[in-house]
Amino acid sequence: MRLGWSRKREDRPVTAQRVSGDIAIPPTNLRGQALKGGAFLAGRHSLSLVIHLLGVTLLTRAIGSHDYGLYIGAFGVQSYLAAISQLGLIVFLVRHDAITDAEFDQAFTLLGAIGVTVAAIVYIALPTVETWIGIEAFAPVGRALVVALPIQLLALVPMRRLERALNYRAIAPLELGGYLAFYAVALPLAHSGLGEWAPVAGFWTQQCLVAIGMYGVARYRPRPRWDPDRIREMLDYGVRYSGAQWIWQLRDVVNPIIVGRFGGPAAVALVALTVRLVDALSFVKGVGWRVSLSVLGRLQKEPVRMVRAASDGMRLQVLALGAVLAGFGLVSQWAIPRLFGAEWLPVTVIYPFVAIGYLAHAIGQFEVAMLNVVDLTRRVAEFHLLHLLLFAGAALILVPRMGPVGYGWSEVAAVPSYALLHAHTRRLIGGPDWRLAGLWWLAFVSLLFWHQIGWVSVIAPVIAMLWPGTLQQLQKYMVSARQLRYAE
Repeated sequence: MRLGWSRKREDRPVTAQRVSGDIAIPPTNLRGQALKGGAFLAGRHSLSLVIHLLGVTLLTRAIGSHDYGLYIGAFGVQSYLAAISQLGLIVFLVRHDAITDAEFDQAFTLLGAIGVTVAAIVYIALPTVETWIGIEAFAPVGRALVVALPIQLLALVPMRRLERALNYRAIAPLELGGYLAFYAVALPLAHSGLGEWAPVAGFWTQQCLVAIGMYGVARYRPRPRWDPDRIREMLDYGVRYSGAQWIWQLRDVVNPIIVGRFGGPAAVALVALTVRLVDALSFVKGVGWRVSLSVLGRLQKEPVRMVRAASDGMRLQVLALGAVLAGFGLVSQWAIPRLFGAEWLPVTVIYPFVAIGYLAHAIGQFEVAMLNVVDLTRRVAEFHLLHLLLFAGAALILVPRMGPVGYGWSEVAAVPSYALLHAHTRRLIGGPDWRLAGLWWLAFVSLLFWHQIGWVSVIAPVIAMLWPGTLQQLQKYMVSARQLRYAE
């Protein structure tokens, strides 16, 4: 059964020019387009970092740790649902060789149906979850967030049309505007005494405005479609991919479920603020992931080039991310109590441990992307399962004994799982050269613990900076930056 569109439209391929108004991307210029697209995303994330830090500062001061913990715990559950409900359809739209309007229409129809179904089931189940974790008012806040799930999922379809064209110039201001809208609504309501409901209202505003903007900029007008053959083709990859992602995304519920049960809303708030700070500071990791899926997907039939691109991405991302995370760590004991208040000082203790996990993933995510684009998602699932078992298992043991700091140590306990990921990639595709990236990772990890071990933490960074490979790589980056500047 086909609904509401003609065969002529469904057979028309989606090109960069038709989606976004830009010139289609020549294969020979892929690296330059990726760098430019990444630069736009990095610029957007840099601005959103400033907005996010300022907004969270004002929001936590206005509603306090209890109400913030209540909201952010429910938000963690909602984020997990948004991730698993995609069923890999969005990645299919980005990485598949030939995509027509029919695939986008089919994804639109499926995601709408999935969003409504999942939201209804979870809406009914949330009171049971509240009883288990023992946090009062968790269910009403969770229900208010989960009913926005269909809107959130449907906004991803036009976004992926733009990402497929590497048109991040169009995406960046919309995502930035969403952040502004969230705080523009949440902060006045927080000061009026609405507590945890203030960020809920901000979340709804953000999702609605971003969805409207994405459809407008992408110039995409969806039509309902139900084609069993297309659904089978899309879900064949999607389910295999999403299975691995479901496992990984369970990380999002460790805080509200495990930390919440043993520590209550205040402990959830401490962990959540730490994670959100690290996540905001790690904007380059998100840029790297989004660009890598598009770029590595185009190189999936050229394994040598794909391995080389992943190696370059690892080094560049660890260098950029490590500098930001370590830099904030140096000033965290001064900045956090002044920004958020003295009650948030324990965040400075949790911060370096969470940062270690993010730095490890900065290396590993490129190997995950490589395995995904060549359909080796079972190996990704094996890595994700091992990582989750180490992470959640350590949290169950350590959080009751150490409090929120136990969550940080759980991040460290999960790092050895990346050895399995690298072994799979090296055996099945060809392992990226992570030696220099690994050296930089060790240097930044050492620097993260400046406040704990003092001047000893500087030894590893000095060695890394004087290493001949580091100097050669930095020179290459400078040459590439000049070439990109002149090319513009």
